[in-house]
Amino acid sequence: MQVAAQASAAVTLSLTLTFAGVRPAGAEVVDRVIEVVGDRAITETDLGFEIELSARDVSPLPPFEDPGGDPMRRLEDARILRLLAGDVATFQPSAAEVDARLAALRATFPDEQGYEDFVQRWVDDEAGLREQIYGRMVAERYALRALGAVALLENPEAWTARYEAWMTPRRAAVPVRVVGLPDAPPPPKGLESL
Repeated sequence: MQVAAQASAAVTLSLTLTFAGVRPAGAEVVDRVIEVVGDRAITETDLGFEIELSARDVSPLPPFEDPGGDPMRRLEDARILRLLAGDVATFQPSAAEVDARLAALRATFPDEQGYEDFVQRWVDDEAGLREQIYGRMVAERYALRALGAVALLENPEAWTARYEAWMTPRRAAVPVRVVGLPDAPPPPKGLESL
């Protein structure tokens, strides 16, 4: 019990010092926090994952479907929408829906090894990927329920304009703290060392 408390205190101290811009001598950086949205951190790994995932994952939301768009904005919006959606059952996809989304993602890879390499690089295992996809789907459902999906099919540009107008006050309501933007794409998870 005492070891767990010491480890927790060490992590808290390390995070506090990192947020303050101080790194203890000899400290190894596992991942760098670049922004905090509400109380949820966005790390360099999250940003790299978003860039890679958005090129392969098909979202029903035009702003999330645009891999050429700003990945930080997509991450911020997803965090805000997930926060607003909470744990309301209406926004929760079924296991079968998550399975279908994962199957579609898996099909974008030329072979099983490519898929396994992607999973290992960004989220360690398929359970981690399921969790990420689940969170994206909750955020998408929240926005789709608020804005409607019919106009989405007819005119994505008009739907995106409605989305931006709707998101503007929501973005303003959730505090966003920029800690530091990365200078280069993040290295694979677990291999970062400064």
